[in-house]
Amino acid sequence: MNIRNLVSACPFAAVALLWPACIHAQNTKDATAPEPEILSTVYYLDAAKNALTTLERQTAKVSAGTFHVSAEVKSERSPVRIDGDSVQDFVVSLPAGVDPSKFELFLMEVKKGKRRTVMASAKLFSVQVGKNSIAIAAKRYGNAAYKLSPVQKLPPGEYCFSPSDSNDTFCFGIDGKKK
Repeated sequence: MNIRNLVSACPFAAVALLWPACIHAQNTKDATAPEPEILSTVYYLDAAKNALTTLERQTAKVSAGTFHVSAEVKSERSPVRIDGDSVQDFVVSLPAGVDPSKFELFLMEVKKGKRRTVMASAKLFSVQVGKNSIAIAAKRYGNAAYKLSPVQKLPPGEYCFSPSDSNDTFCFGIDGKKK
C-alpha cells in the first residue's frame, strides 16, 4: 500500500506520518529566525543567542528652530547596550503595505543629561534632511518583518531608530570593543 492509499483509507495516518516533520519544521523555524512580538517596535537581533531584545522606547520631544529640527530624549545613556564586536542587525515587524524605509537610524549627541539628534537642518536655499542619519539596508526577515542593518559598522555611541511619521524612538548604545 502506498502513502496516497493509506491517507485515503485513514486520514489519521497522514497526520501520524507528517506530524514529526511538521514539529521539526516548526522547531527549525523558531531556532533560526525569532519573530518580533509587537508591531512597529524595533528589536536588536542577537545572533550569538538567536534572540530578539526590545530596544528602549522613548517618545522624543521634537523642537524646530529657525534652521533645524531636532529630537531629544531623557537620560544620557540607553539601558540597551550592544557590544561593539557584535553583529549589528535589528528587526521590525510591520503591518502589510508599510514600507520599512520609513525607519531611519540616527546618531545621538549626549549633552546636559539628554540625548539629542538633529533630524534636518537648513541653510540659505537648501535643506539637509537627516543630518545625523545613518544609512541602513532593509531586507525581508521571517513572515512579516524586516531586518534593518547599518551599511557600515557603528562606532561606540548612542543611537536611535525613529519612524518618519512618529515621535517614537527606539534607542540603544554601542559599547567599545572588548579587549
